[in-house]
Amino acid sequence: NESEWQYRNPGDSADALPDYHIFHLLIPSVLWENDPYTYYAPCSPHSPGTPEYPNVHHIGHPYPWHVGFGNWDIRDYRTHGWWPDESLWDRYLSIATAHPTGLAAADDRGVELTHAGLLDASRRMSTGLADAGVQPGDLVIVIMPNRAEWQVVFAALLRLGAIPMTIPVTTDGPTLTYLCDLAEVAAVVTSTRVGNTFLGDMAIEAASKAERATPVIVVDDVAHMDVVSPGRREPRAVALDDIAHVMTTSSTTGKPKAVTHSSNTLAALNFGFTDRFDLRADTPIFMASP
Repeated sequence: NESEWQYRNPGDSADALPDYHIFHLLIPSVLWENDPYTYYAPCSPHSPGTPEYPNVHHIGHPYPWHVGFGNWDIRDYRTHGWWPDESLWDRYLSIATAHPTGLAAADDRGVELTHAGLLDASRRMSTGLADAGVQPGDLVIVIMPNRAEWQVVFAALLRLGAIPMTIPVTTDGPTLTYLCDLAEVAAVVTSTRVGNTFLGDMAIEAASKAERATPVIVVDDVAHMDVVSPGRREPRAVALDDIAHVMTTSSTTGKPKAVTHSSNTLAALNFGFTDRFDLRADTPIFMASP
């Protein structure tokens, strides 16, 4: 926006910029409470600028997943139902209760779970996680292949009130050590092996090198878990307020950064995908890279 450009380049204004000048790519997680925004993108012959800013084009779009949000603010998101102020677990519980026999998860080993089965498995898993020391509000790294256990662990953490931090199985040991300390995680949940990678051994070694003695839990079955490295519980220096899920950037240009989502920002994203791709309860979705 113009004020940001002037902050970076005092004396320059938006209308002095070339047609390809810098612009914002926004996702819902950067919207703040009761703070309206206006966004601009480069103009083109098919989308001329405004008299006020001839080189930029105002964006407005009714879907929250679009790169621009026009003058939408938090009140619009709640009015349209995109921010339902409902936890991820409550949302899933309502869906699973309404469709208990519907297929919830299936993997390439032939393991299938209905919604009722996923609820039951997550209940047992959450009990095991709690016995291992995971508490509500804890941040837990999940580094697992795209198997049914991944869904069980994710649901179990939500049921428990903990926060999943999902990272890809291609993450190496030093990066996992770095993330344990960066995010002050309470535990790492992983699998024994995926392909030729021994995830469990890698996680134990990485956690042992972290400044925080992070427990490691191995899950290779939807009904069983093992605490392979107990670690110890340490208090967080930074509180997690209104955080439902944590992901990481690709780390292609440096160390990965933690990216947080609230239940509302995830809801906005999911509603957008559901509407755009006409998703239904029986639509299969391939989980390519957890």
